[in-house]
Amino acid sequence: MKNKILSKWENFLIFPLVVLFVFNNYLNNMQGISTITMYLIIFLLVIGLLYDIRHVQSISQLFYFLFLFFILIIWKYNRTTISIVALAFVFMMISPEKTIYMYSWIMGLQTIGGALLSLIGLAPFIDTRTGVLTLGFANENGLGAALEILAISLIFEVKKGKLILSKSCYRWGFLIFVVLFDLIIINDNTAVLTILILLIILLLKKVIIRSALVKVMVSVLPLAISSFAIWIGIHYNSTISWMYKLNEAVTQRIFIWNYYFNNYPIQWMPSNWIYNKQIYWGFFDGAYAYFVIDKGILLTVILILGLIICNVRLIISKKWNLLSIMIALEIAGFSENIVITYYLSFALIFIISAYNPLWLKNYKIKGDSIANNDFKNY
Repeated sequence: MKNKILSKWENFLIFPLVVLFVFNNYLNNMQGISTITMYLIIFLLVIGLLYDIRHVQSISQLFYFLFLFFILIIWKYNRTTISIVALAFVFMMISPEKTIYMYSWIMGLQTIGGALLSLIGLAPFIDTRTGVLTLGFANENGLGAALEILAISLIFEVKKGKLILSKSCYRWGFLIFVVLFDLIIINDNTAVLTILILLIILLLKKVIIRSALVKVMVSVLPLAISSFAIWIGIHYNSTISWMYKLNEAVTQRIFIWNYYFNNYPIQWMPSNWIYNKQIYWGFFDGAYAYFVIDKGILLTVILILGLIICNVRLIISKKWNLLSIMIALEIAGFSENIVITYYLSFALIFIISAYNPLWLKNYKIKGDSIANNDFKNY
């Protein structure tokens, strides 16, 4: 597949990433697929690392390499860790604007692939527990998240290296279709709310640009949301009216968090906790509460700090559209896992990339006619 906006390297990556994401979403439990997925992840890790070493331009990037290997060690070399580090290497020389553009292709092809797999019986067509359409995803929330990211990616266009709002009625029509589909067909209110939050932020973008106080608030937003999520998850009490109402509003997620916090105390390192399928079929949504239970305090600090650094660097670079998208996803992370699910969202790539000293900086890659040096502030 050839795309004039992307370099040869970026075009090359589309196919293996689509395959990896499809395997993660639909076929992960099939015999032999997990092994193939692991080989694919290692392949991406190796080619990403070799590509980055070949094009390294600063000694500071070598410290970023060490940081990624540090995460790999702390995370105990499991598949999730290797996947995240592999993608960090793969996207290291790719600007965030083009990352979003690539995800528009990946999400679209992934959704089509999932639908086709569900039609031939290799992936679920509906969720047997709820009877809701899933089109190959493990549940309707996965389908809603994929369509959400696809719709968000499509309302932006990359022109001369800039991420700008599209004027295409077809792209905005697709966004409206996704909102109606999520509301009426799969009842994914969170996906719709995330889109609406993004649109509101885009309308209020000038307030962020002009107000120093708002910029400070946006910078610490991830810390505020994550701290509140963890606090209420630990201290939830259904007899307190506002807590009960909030729990109802996020469809019992806070109750679920409270169960896991009570049964699996927070640890510094990743813990060996177990899903309880008797508690809402084992669902555990809410990025910040989930991450601290699953990955421990140390990696949660890296996650939250990465979000803060990401916001700050986007503000300094005046990349307001990118910042608007991240704010919407960070808010959605309170009740959804989209911030930490790399095969449904680019947010985790941005979080890790924020530690890269050259992220958002201008640099030229030999042979790449559309390199990151074309991406100016806007």
